[in-house]
Amino acid sequence: MNVLNLGSSQRIIYESIKIAALLIIMVLLWPFAQQMVFSFDETAGYIDPGNMVLLVLMSLITFVVIVVLSGWILKRFLAAQNLPGVGIMVLQFKKLELWQQLGFYWASFALLLLAAAMSVMAIC
Repeated sequence: MNVLNLGSSQRIIYESIKIAALLIIMVLLWPFAQQMVFSFDETAGYIDPGNMVLLVLMSLITFVVIVVLSGWILKRFLAAQNLPGVGIMVLQFKKLELWQQLGFYWASFALLLLAAAMSVMAIC
């Protein structure tokens, strides 16, 4: 297996490019929402700002942006506090008992679901 070893500055640039690519894809998907609705239902009318499809798409984009920014802020916070990086925390996570790992997974899923629901409620 080939592993790409990057320095810290190259890694930051690589992650920034990934984030920018994700945001560009989301922005490019926005104009095609109307064609996607027409492909599912030919009798659908034109999309106006009050339509739920656009609101859900906008909340999805908002949610993805918030998750990406939260991850970036977490990495910056860990570096500023001289705490171990996320990779080291993952290694320590693998040493936990199975029930502890499952509890953490369920708690993370619940918080992510709550954040998604709050994003939808904030947009609607």
